Amino acid sequence: MAWTTAHWLAFFGWSTVVHFSVLLASALFWLMARQRVAPLYARWTGVSPDQLAATYLRVLAQYKVLIWVFFAVPYGVLRFAMA
Repeated sequence: MAWTTAHWLAFFGWSTVVHFSVLLASALFWLMARQRVAPLYARWTGVSPDQLAATYLRVLAQYKVLIWVFFAVPYGVLRFAMA
């Protein structure tokens, strides 16, 4: 079965929703459980809790950029092209 533009729109649209939901859940988890989780992660990785917080936020920022590049922008381009 060949994918139509409607299939690609649905794929990119739902992928964007799912990935931004994962990003939001990860950010909320970090904000709510940082005090309990940071020392545990720091012990596992050997990184200081302050460094761990910076690393975690950097990873979330990079994930957000990847979502925009690979899912949200293609969805917007297809939407614009279909209009």
